[in-house]
Amino acid sequence: WEFRQHGQSGLWISDLFPHIASCADELTVIRSMVADSANHTPATFQANTGFRFNGYPVLGAWLSYGMGSEADDLPAYVVLPDPRGLPAGSTINWSNGFLPAKHQGVALRTKGAPLDDLFPATGYDARKEQATRDFIAALNEQHRSTRPESELEARLKSYDLAARMQLSVPHVTDLSSETAATLAAYGVDQEPTADFGRRCLLARRLLEQGVRLVQLFSGGSFGSPRINWDGHENVKENHTQEAARIDQPIAALLRDLRQRGMLDDTLVLFTTEFG
Repeated sequence: WEFRQHGQSGLWISDLFPHIASCADELTVIRSMVADSANHTPATFQANTGFRFNGYPVLGAWLSYGMGSEADDLPAYVVLPDPRGLPAGSTINWSNGFLPAKHQGVALRTKGAPLDDLFPATGYDARKEQATRDFIAALNEQHRSTRPESELEARLKSYDLAARMQLSVPHVTDLSSETAATLAAYGVDQEPTADFGRRCLLARRLLEQGVRLVQLFSGGSFGSPRINWDGHENVKENHTQEAARIDQPIAALLRDLRQRGMLDDTLVLFTTEFG
């Protein structure tokens, strides 16, 4: 691909990303970052934690631990994986590591139900349901008073948050309130941008509601045919396909954040595992 200068800054950007190139003056390119491993999985761990070995908290977990969420009905750290598959290393990429379990990332789907068991499978009696919850809460409190455990504490908090999320998640993941122009800008109404466009738009909505960090993954695990950027067989074909999925949605996200005034206090990191 040809590289050309764009914007008042004259930033050199590949023709692979024409939409992102139109946002050149919003970008800072750091060329000095490299990975310590040529293996995808440890390099992905390093990109998320700073270490090549698992067991360490990822950036989102640290932000959750240090800053919490601005919303009491959504997690501080939300992950939007590629629906084609999980990244190298799977869910460890949003692990809390040695921090309390409540700081791990919460993964949401952008197709179908965003979370499992978000709604009861059948109808239920509200009074019986509340009585059951009160009874379980009393047992949990009795257990916690004699056996302080961070895992139990995290699970109780997760149940409380899950109850609140039954109302907040359907609202924030419902894109029907967005204008046709917004959906078109993100490419939600067409292929190949529909999937990543939905995730970029959902990321903006989650940030608006007080989520501290939203992490989007482009590409799944290894296999054939390729569903990621690891294009050994044919880099031209692979990168053309993968870039077409993300280029327009990313540019739309940057413009949307800017016109809403959110880019003043929102940092967008666009990274790979190898630098």
